[in-house]
Formats: sequence, C-alpha cells, structure tokens
Amino acid sequence: MTAQEAATFMRAFGDGTRLRIIAALSRRPATVWELARLIGCPEHRVSRHLRHLDARGVVEWRPAAKAVSYSLAAPSHALHDEVLAAVQATMGDIEEVRTDAAQWRKARKG
Repeated sequence: MTAQEAATFMRAFGDGTRLRIIAALSRRPATVWELARLIGCPEHRVSRHLRHLDARGVVEWRPAAKAVSYSLAAPSHALHDEVLAAVQATMGDIEEVRTDAAQWRKARKG
C-alpha cells in the first residue's frame, strides 16, 4: 500500500455522516432508507456516502427484496482492521452516535 492509497482509504472516515453510518452498520445491516431515517438526512445523501464507503472497501452491499442492504465489509488489510477497530472503540464518545443507538434500540422495542 502506498501513502496515497492509505490517505484515500482514510478519507472514508473523515466525515461525520460517514462515521454515523459506520457506527449504525456496526450494530446491524441496514438499507439506505433506514439509515436516512436514523441519521435524519436525505436518502440521496446517504447513498452518496455509502458509495464513497463502498469505493474504499469499508462497506459492502447485497440485494434484499426491493432494496439494498449495506453492512460493514470485513477488513481487507491491516490499516483497515486497525482504523475500523479504533473508530468502533471510540464511537461511544460521539454524541450523535449515542443518540442514533438509542433511537435504534427504541425502534427495535416498539
């Protein structure tokens, strides 16, 4: 891996919305609609962020009925493994991520 490739990969984690998506997908797979509803932003914006994450190998997708289900991809290199582990370990410190997690727990019960 070159320094440029590493920098390109790291940019996947350089946006608050993408961090919220990663945190949500750490809990369970989700569709664009579910993520948009959770995060409170338009589906087209969530789709754009998911394309960005997919292009860098952070997420993967699969068809699910009439939608596409996204999940976190298995780490494909050491940097991916280390960065994802660090991001997941510190997600609880992010206010919006805590709120998102509470929303999903509430939705699951209701």
